[in-house]
Amino acid sequence: MASKSSEQTPQWKKRYPMKIGGGKQKGNAFERECCKVLSFWWSGGKRDDVFYRTQSSGGRATQRAKKGKTCSNHNGDVAATDDEGLPFTRFVTVEIKRGYSGHSPYDHVDSAAMSHPSKFEEWCDQAKSDHQKAKTKGWLLITKRDRKRIMVFMPDKIAMHLDLGIQYDVKFPSLGVIGIDFETFFRRISPKNFRA
Repeated sequence: MASKSSEQTPQWKKRYPMKIGGGKQKGNAFERECCKVLSFWWSGGKRDDVFYRTQSSGGRATQRAKKGKTCSNHNGDVAATDDEGLPFTRFVTVEIKRGYSGHSPYDHVDSAAMSHPSKFEEWCDQAKSDHQKAKTKGWLLITKRDRKRIMVFMPDKIAMHLDLGIQYDVKFPSLGVIGIDFETFFRRISPKNFRA
């Protein structure tokens, strides 16, 4: 009989544990790690290459948009490298942020009246803008601050579609955004919810 700890370990994590490192390129490395975990989850544990980080972390799509041009499958930070992943990237645009330890999503809630948006609001706005350019149904924002848990944030409407109900870790009503632990996201949500 399997031990209790192994039963609670998500299958994707047994196959592909997240490696969180430091250094100059930690943001890019974190994006690549997230893409591998997403790939493994999406493919039912068969592949780690269904998704990869977009060219220049979505920069190419941003530059083309300034010229009134589109860039299929390159908005946000995650692109499908195989047709198998297209239903996911056509459903949501994914933005990934690593570091920023001096900022917290709670800055939006507990800071005195600010003359400018919090860093978290800026991230949500960026994810929303990328999703609108890509014409997807919504967005996901994956964040990892130093020595903190990895979190996945999304608009309320996407949470409702994924049937999360009240099973989330944090909610920001003024932004219409909820947050859920990264591992919990993969345990609770099936890829089939993104194929509808």
